[in-house]
Amino acid sequence: MTTITVIAGVFILLGAGFVAIAALGIVRLSDIYLRMHSLAKAGTLGVGLVLTGAAFALPSVGVVVRAIGAIAFLVVTAPLASHLIGRAAHRTGVPQCASTVMDEWKEDRSES
Repeated sequence: MTTITVIAGVFILLGAGFVAIAALGIVRLSDIYLRMHSLAKAGTLGVGLVLTGAAFALPSVGVVVRAIGAIAFLVVTAPLASHLIGRAAHRTGVPQCASTVMDEWKEDRSES
């Protein structure tokens, strides 16, 4: 077993762990806003680590370029999509969990 194979395996296992944490957050967290946060943060990091592991495991130029492109696409689009889903949920009146202390968008609902 080579060093590159071990490094690739570590990245893939770490990524799979973060994806599992994101899936656990989807199941366990109480409202759409917390679930969305879990999926956007842990899911993006997990998939990025798996793609990095794939780039190490298959070190051809095409695979590395595709992995970098996919990671860049995820880093750019996941926060934006998460924000828009949260904003749409808030504007349509999806309730927050009972332990929510502050609603920074409360006044913003009257604008549209």
